[in-house]
Amino acid sequence: MDAALELTGMVEAKVDDRNRVAIPARFVESLRALSLSADSKGPLEVVISLDLMGKLAVFPDKVYSDFREHLANQDPYSFQSEGMRTLILGSSERQTLDKQSRIRIPNPLGKRKGLRGEIVVQGVGNRLQLLSMEDWEKSLDAYEAQVEQMRMAEVRRMTGG
Repeated sequence: MDAALELTGMVEAKVDDRNRVAIPARFVESLRALSLSADSKGPLEVVISLDLMGKLAVFPDKVYSDFREHLANQDPYSFQSEGMRTLILGSSERQTLDKQSRIRIPNPLGKRKGLRGEIVVQGVGNRLQLLSMEDWEKSLDAYEAQVEQMRMAEVRRMTGG
């Protein structure tokens, strides 16, 4: 089975008073399988960064390396590409999971994204997203609305209406 397919689903987690969150065990092995840095028992390195959706994400280092290369290959004279590189690469921080599989949420980003207390750790294919409960609910509402619009468009297409 493709390890990236295991980075799916969501788990509620808690940010402790030292700004750390434990990565759920079900996600750790998939992160490890997508990693360049770790054997089956060694330290696991990840990169914490904003993703293209503006969510705080935990990337396996291999996935992040490919993502960084993709960003580097964008038009160097494009204002949009430069803004994306600045936002994403400038927010990136490499970390090693501790023995309890915890990472430290970088303070400026964690504060800006409201990552205090109860949060959601959500697998989205090749990375994890860390979301405040409020942001998770807003995202879910927005995605449900998009899916409903797509469903209605498909019904109209199929019925000729």
